Amino acid sequence: MKEALVEAFWERAKRAKGIKADNYYEAFSFGGSSADELARLVLDQEKTATCSALPLYEIEQQPLPEPGAYSIVLAENGSPLAVIETTRVSIMKMEDVPEDFALAEGEGGYEKWWADHEAFFKQELSQYGLRFDPSLKLVCERFLLVYTEGPAL
Repeated sequence: MKEALVEAFWERAKRAKGIKADNYYEAFSFGGSSADELARLVLDQEKTATCSALPLYEIEQQPLPEPGAYSIVLAENGSPLAVIETTRVSIMKMEDVPEDFALAEGEGGYEKWWADHEAFFKQELSQYGLRFDPSLKLVCERFLLVYTEGPAL
């Protein structure tokens, strides 16, 4: 049922924003702390970046996001909230992530970003028998809010 809601949301977004290409990447909820809290930051345009561990893309054999691709941000309950467009993708070591990127994630200062992400990646990597290291390569993604039907949180 949720898949039908996501598909209908995507179709409405394409019509409303004149999106011609079907450059659709994925529908996802943010990981880490509260998915709804992070989605709200996207809706408020305070969160314009996100990152993921590169080794997990490789293990799960998932393609990397690409500039121009659209994704649907989901609430914790799986309801679609927003369409974002990836504008830039960089791969860098966590220890090399610049402060402006960390701040664009909208979750607080650089030290908080580091602590939260270190804890998150330790947990995520451990599920695959991997250990966290500050030289962990991250897929750092910048995005724009393209479409929403209003605050649903």
